[in-house]
Amino acid sequence: MHADPTAGGSGIVAGDAAPGVAMELRRHHLTSLTLALGACAPVPLGDGERRIAVRDLGTDVIVPQLFELAVEAAPLVIAMQRVTVAPTGGFLGAARETWRRARRTWKQSDAFGFGPASELQLDLAADAAQIDGELAGVAPLDEPYLEGLPGARKGFHALEYLLFRADGDDAAVLAALAGSPRRQAYLIAAAQNLVARVVELRDEWADDHADRLATPDAGDPDYPTMDRVMRVLVGRCADVAAQLADARLDAPGGVSSGEPHPELEESGRSDNSAADLADALRGVRNIYHGTRAGEPGKGLGGLVAAIDPAVDAAARAALEDAIAAVELIPRPYGAALAERRPEIAGAHAAVQVLRRILAADVTPALGLDDNDAD
Repeated sequence: MHADPTAGGSGIVAGDAAPGVAMELRRHHLTSLTLALGACAPVPLGDGERRIAVRDLGTDVIVPQLFELAVEAAPLVIAMQRVTVAPTGGFLGAARETWRRARRTWKQSDAFGFGPASELQLDLAADAAQIDGELAGVAPLDEPYLEGLPGARKGFHALEYLLFRADGDDAAVLAALAGSPRRQAYLIAAAQNLVARVVELRDEWADDHADRLATPDAGDPDYPTMDRVMRVLVGRCADVAAQLADARLDAPGGVSSGEPHPELEESGRSDNSAADLADALRGVRNIYHGTRAGEPGKGLGGLVAAIDPAVDAAARAALEDAIAAVELIPRPYGAALAERRPEIAGAHAAVQVLRRILAADVTPALGLDDNDAD
């Protein structure tokens, strides 16, 4: 039986949502209610069909996405070297734009952020005190040294910490770079380390991990069965939606508590939080559709459509609604958290609908339940 997306969760009603979102949310509530009333037991697909879909996800979505990420990340080193040699507004803007391009491709990889990605920890929140401690220290700030540091001192958010200020004072960023050879060295080493880890991630998926995912084996502790593979893929998509709803919208926006906390936004210094949200959702859509261009392909959705077309239609519509609702949030995102609460509430409600459909409708449609023994 399918879950009712109107039950529990955020406490947001459709009338609280941003213009253009409320009607869509009501439509999805009715869709899910219809599914609940007319639900029937799904007929599982054979492993052959599922293996083909998973292999296509690897060759058409995951591996190409990571090759693109490596291409987008590669210019980071040169961009950081240029801004340290000549700390000017032009080079700072170019370095920031290079960071944003790489980050966009990275966030679209969230939907397959398991396995190698979870081990590399490229996207942990920066610990300002720890980074400042390194800047004040005496250890050589080169790439091998950074490789041995905890994730909170390197990765995307460490670069963000060095390139942006929360108050938007670009002159202060440039002055700090110009006056600190250690800061310059840290910026370059952090870029080198990030590029190296991205290439490692790409190679692990291209050389081995995509094949492991498509050919489960009882001797593989991560992917012993195709049911387990399906659960990992669908579960990761649902987890991304849950994280966006809870940690990226509800917690900083105070949707449930009524008290905004802008300091909790993901990429506040760069004002990239809204873009992060939309790109993470596009990554989920890519896995569901089985393509990277937004149009339907095989993917998870092709499997769901063969079993329960109504669930598939609801999932596809929920994906588009969630992306559209997030894109209605104006910048700066930190100000919108307090001043544009209807848009924040609307985005939260739309992502919650997607979360519930993935967990409560798509999962059972694929014949997966909480009692799966892998």
